[in-house]
This record gives sequence, C-alpha cells and structure tokens, in this order.
Amino acid sequence: MTEKEEDSFVMDTLKKAFPDRQEEQIAPIGLLYVGMRWGRDWRYADVPDDENGAPLNGTSSQEEYTQYLDWLAEHLTTLEAVSNEEQQGLCTYLEKMIPADAIQMVAMNAALYDGEMDFLEMWLEDGYSCEVCLENMKENAGAEGGALNEASFRDMYEKVKCEVEEKEEYAANVKHSDVSYRVPLSVILKQVDSKEKAVALLKRYFDIYNEYAQK
Repeated sequence: MTEKEEDSFVMDTLKKAFPDRQEEQIAPIGLLYVGMRWGRDWRYADVPDDENGAPLNGTSSQEEYTQYLDWLAEHLTTLEAVSNEEQQGLCTYLEKMIPADAIQMVAMNAALYDGEMDFLEMWLEDGYSCEVCLENMKENAGAEGGALNEASFRDMYEKVKCEVEEKEEYAANVKHSDVSYRVPLSVILKQVDSKEKAVALLKRYFDIYNEYAQK
C-alpha cells in the first residue's frame, strides 16, 4: 500500500467511524493514525494542595482524583496561556473539532508520544550523548539499523532533550498525565458551557490516556 493509499484508507475508516463529522473535524485524527505526533509543553504545571497543604503531585485515592478533576476543570477553563511552537498546529486543529473527539485525540497523542519517547528520556536522564543514543538505536534495530534516518533522530534527540530539561525546571515532581498538554486541553474545555461538562471531558481524557498507555 502506497502512502497515498494508506492516507485514503485511514480517512475512509474515520468517515465510517464518525459519519456525522466534516472532513476537517476528523482529518487531525487521521494524522495521528499515520504517525504524526505533537510534543510536550511543561511550562504550566500548577497543581492544587492536598488536605495537608502539600502539592497534589499525584493521586492515590478516588477522593484525591475527584479533587484533582474538580480543580483542573476550573483551572483549565480560566487558564490564560499561549501554546509553544510545537503545539500551535495542534491547538488550531482542536478549535475546529467536537470537544469529545478533540479530547480523544489529545489523550491518544499524549499516551503514544510518552510511550514512544520513554526510551530516549531514560537515556537522556542517564546522560547519554546523541551519538551513544544513535548507536543504541541502530543496535536495537538489528539488521535494519542502517536504514535509520540519522538527521531525523538527531532532531528528535534535541527536541526530547529540551523537553526533559523543561520538565525538570517546571514539573520535576508532578505525575499527572495532563500537565504537558495543558494548553491544548484548555482550548477544548473553553468550548463547553459548564464545569460538569469540563469534568466529564477530563475523565474521558484520563480514561483514554490510560487505555493507550497500557498498549
């Protein structure tokens, strides 16, 4: 199947899955399915305090999860933030999409991107240089290692390196999976007219993220 045929197949599949959507509303999901990924933005990492006054950097109970969702819904619907360059295009797509679809897309992208970059993050945290990471990639790829696009890998290395440094600066201890996509999520939640709907969308985000993170 050629790239053009694959793109056409993806769009036909999406049109069947979303029969009442215009093409511009589902095309971004198609990009995700054919390998497009939007990276992270760690600058907006505020969290609420727990009952003891400590930052709620993660949730360990249903009560804390409910508290976090309630806080996050209000926080994101009032967040005044500008997307970074990496997420500008994503936010533009989301403005044209139905909120439930947009939430699904961001959750899928976040889970897939986190999973795909996990190995590189670990290498960076261990202090590996780009050259060492490149050799590791070739070794892990086996006989096909020579087909690796080295220029693309170097770009990816620099991108993830910047993300790791930014995370350390703004969100070193925060465990919530929404934090690096706060601006896109804010774009979506500002389209709904009640806090209840915002909370429901956030629940959908975390459910889908967890589903894809486990695959």
